[in-house]
Amino acid sequence: MTTSSRAARRSRREHVRDVKQQVTAQVDLQRVGKCDFLTDGRYGWAVACEQAFGPGNHPVAICHEWNTIAHLSGYEGSPEARPFTRAELQRFLDYADEQVERAVRAKRKGALAAYRDATLFKVVYGWGLRRTETSKLDLADFGRKPGGCGVRPVRDAQRPVRQSQEGAAAAAP
Repeated sequence: MTTSSRAARRSRREHVRDVKQQVTAQVDLQRVGKCDFLTDGRYGWAVACEQAFGPGNHPVAICHEWNTIAHLSGYEGSPEARPFTRAELQRFLDYADEQVERAVRAKRKGALAAYRDATLFKVVYGWGLRRTETSKLDLADFGRKPGGCGVRPVRDAQRPVRQSQEGAAAAAP
């Protein structure tokens, strides 16, 4: 058995485990929602059940914190795709800056590329760009404006990256 097939099999097992956890959490949420609907006095189910089945026969909550899935973290997706914490992000950006300084001190090729990468990471974070938007950035996307430097026009996902609001209004039929 090759290493790649082992990795693929492990990846499938992890995917199945993640899907099972997600489905179980969804079922729990549905169950809690149904219990809330049945036991909430605003809907009248308790009164209807007592009328139909006799006094003391009414729905009660069966879902509690001790018998439902605990949501232990703020992010329940794949650990490989989770967002950075603020501390991790700061450490990452500091590392990118250190790579620039290291390349400059060594007086070798790569200082400009390291500076470009560090700057791009900060632009992506600062403007909240997606991968596709980042790949389409061009020098024309940045310009000077009174009171600010490096200004980026606002755009939405339906327009090309370099098309500003005014350009889109002029292009509209």
